[in-house]
Amino acid sequence: MIALITHGDLDGLTAGAIAMNVLLKRDRVLALIAQPYILHKVLEKVSSYCIRELYVIDISVDPGTWSRSSYFLSSIGKSANIYWIDHHRTSVENIFSLLKLNMKPIVSLEYCSSRIVAKLFLNETDDVNFFQKLAVIGEVGDKVKKVRSESRIAKLVEEIGSAIAAMPSDNDFKIKVMRMWAIKKILLNDEMRERAKLAREKLDSFLKKANERKMFEDEKCLVIDFRELNVKGYVGKIASEIAETTGKLVLIIFNPNKSETVFTFRVPLTVNYDVTHIVSSISRKYGGSGGGHKRAASFRVPQMLAESALKEVMNRLMGV
Repeated sequence: MIALITHGDLDGLTAGAIAMNVLLKRDRVLALIAQPYILHKVLEKVSSYCIRELYVIDISVDPGTWSRSSYFLSSIGKSANIYWIDHHRTSVENIFSLLKLNMKPIVSLEYCSSRIVAKLFLNETDDVNFFQKLAVIGEVGDKVKKVRSESRIAKLVEEIGSAIAAMPSDNDFKIKVMRMWAIKKILLNDEMRERAKLAREKLDSFLKKANERKMFEDEKCLVIDFRELNVKGYVGKIASEIAETTGKLVLIIFNPNKSETVFTFRVPLTVNYDVTHIVSSISRKYGGSGGGHKRAASFRVPQMLAESALKEVMNRLMGV
């Protein structure tokens, strides 16, 4: 058996589907979804299976939980080959840690994960044109490739991304979509269209509320406080849409649970700024965890330290 763990966003799912199409020719594939900060929990599940290969795709190294993740990776690596495929800065910065665990890291800051996987597997897929389109969808969804807003690919990215965001904790649905792409090679079905419609309605509602919850705005930055609302699963799309509409760096603060506060950043394609420097330094200082790439990153800290972290973030943003 081969295990495949990927991130549940558009880049991770498209990358996972491209890889899965090829890996299914070799063996059965156990597909799972993870976030960097809960990777250790997913790896613990994988460790209960007898696998010969493990692919970890589009998951950044999370310093806050890495000791737990590395424990399971070390255990799994005794009997399986492990491939770590990613484009986030923390994976590049920790490449020697990956190598020490006898993994095979394939990391790059130049491409998103769907493009890295396409470079590795595209010519082995059974439909190069379909999976090339899937890789482009991942690139556009991850904001590393720009297309005209009225183009067919932009509309596909919007609808597929909305379908995935409608019920953010429904990992079974995400895996089902990934398998549909990998096996049936269908981009959209009726269930996805219904979910996309629901998500768009919710997103429009949150965008209206965002105007009421601005806590800071200047000509370059916009900070929105959503700590009193349940916006889990929609924050990335809200921040991305506002960033591209306003042309400003956007920070959204929200509480995903009773103990943590999350700071989510999005940088529009028209602005050249790397938010990972803020994320890595402040998350470490306040005992949190985080990751991402230069235009899309986030970190989480204990709620009791959120105000102190916010003051430091604001000081950094003043220099943008």
